[in-house]
Amino acid sequence: MAVAFKFAEQMFRLKGHTPYSQTKQYLDLVLLGTIADVVPLLEENRTLAIYGLREINPQKRVGVRALVDAAGLTGQTITARDIGFGLGPRINAAGRMGDSTAAVKLLLENDYHRAKQHAQELNKYNSERQEIGGRINAQITAAIEKLPDKNAEKVFILAAEGWHPGIIGIVAAQIVKQYNRPTVLIAVSGEGGRGSIRSLAGLDIFSPLQKCAYLLKDHGGHKEAAGFEIAKDRIEEFKQAYRKALDENSTAENYIAKLPIDAALPQEQITSALAEDLEKLNPFGQNNPQPVFTTTELSIYDFAKIGGNKQHLKFSLTNGADIIDGVGWNMANLYPLIQKNPNLEIAFNLSINEWQGRKKLQLIIKDLRLKN
Repeated sequence: MAVAFKFAEQMFRLKGHTPYSQTKQYLDLVLLGTIADVVPLLEENRTLAIYGLREINPQKRVGVRALVDAAGLTGQTITARDIGFGLGPRINAAGRMGDSTAAVKLLLENDYHRAKQHAQELNKYNSERQEIGGRINAQITAAIEKLPDKNAEKVFILAAEGWHPGIIGIVAAQIVKQYNRPTVLIAVSGEGGRGSIRSLAGLDIFSPLQKCAYLLKDHGGHKEAAGFEIAKDRIEEFKQAYRKALDENSTAENYIAKLPIDAALPQEQITSALAEDLEKLNPFGQNNPQPVFTTTELSIYDFAKIGGNKQHLKFSLTNGADIIDGVGWNMANLYPLIQKNPNLEIAFNLSINEWQGRKKLQLIIKDLRLKN
């Protein structure tokens, strides 16, 4: 997206226009594309994202305003996180479900009523994507839990008829987070299959895939995510070959889950004031993450599963005097641990949750573990 923007800007300059006088209006689209496509928010990309946030928040583009409303963000200051978890998934859902033109029509629309209809269509696609992904995730989780020794597996490779090829990449990433293992999912249709691979941070899954290229029709990707096409009758051979190639390309250290912590915070520093100060460092994103803190001074007062598939957790945390809200995305698998151990060490991001004009401190829970 940034490359297209820079190309357009240069063309206008060659025509004698003042720098950015003709392209500034498109920075909201650059922002959407940059974050939705998980581009590293570093250097010039981050600069463009900063100016993109300034351009998107007045919501001058009718399609963007309709999308913001459809995502339930009306009246809020849009952040990079809102795009990454609210607007971006709705735009991407259209392509994943097979009709990317719906997103294009939305962003080109000048009439709010029609834009609202397009945004509602994207909402529908996103809901379908979540529902289908939930069903696939449940099937895969059940299959993994039936393995005689799932902890001994260095990679999960599963294939099935009926899986949606546009969604298995998202599900693979969820399985990686849940089990801390690289995951290969293959959606089989007719005599062929389309595969998606997701990995742990620091574990190269693409080099082993290249060693298996002789078994594939096509493949591409990078160290942490890849995709491929394969004939149905070569899937079993691929499973064996890929396991062997990955084993040769990894060590035991690669499979130890790691979450870098920036600082331990005492309870008196876990405040809205600090969260608001950190907001000034936005935008955060790929390769430029929010600071992650840890504390042992908060207890879990209450918690519950939320979300359409009950895949998320909502927390009420206490320091003995105050109650602080928290949310853990896709952390429902930790529910049994919390039931047995309400006093845990908590890793989190500090954030400000804005709802209907009210701002409140909220912890984005990244992980939990037993104290000491």
